[in-house]
Amino acid sequence: MPTDNKGLEPGQLPHDQLIDLQRAHDVRSLKECHGCRQIGQAPAMLHVDVLWYHGRCYAEAYSEAALQSLPPRQLCRLQIGDVGLKLARRIIEQLSERDHA
Repeated sequence: MPTDNKGLEPGQLPHDQLIDLQRAHDVRSLKECHGCRQIGQAPAMLHVDVLWYHGRCYAEAYSEAALQSLPPRQLCRLQIGDVGLKLARRIIEQLSERDHA
């Protein structure tokens, strides 16, 4: 994954800008992404089986459709800065449809 803004979708941030460490305790939430091998924070990453992924890395590895088919509790963890505006909107619409179904 690039660390600059080249190749990012609108709304996406480089992986290193997704981490927000405010207390020493927050270090415990750091996980290595299985897709890009960069660090992320567990509350904003997907935990699939025993592996951790950034949302965009999971979508690249398996497809956006596979990402959208994950359980709502996983999708709610994602950040706009990770998946970008377009995919975030589709996920929000999908979750809203599930709530109203």
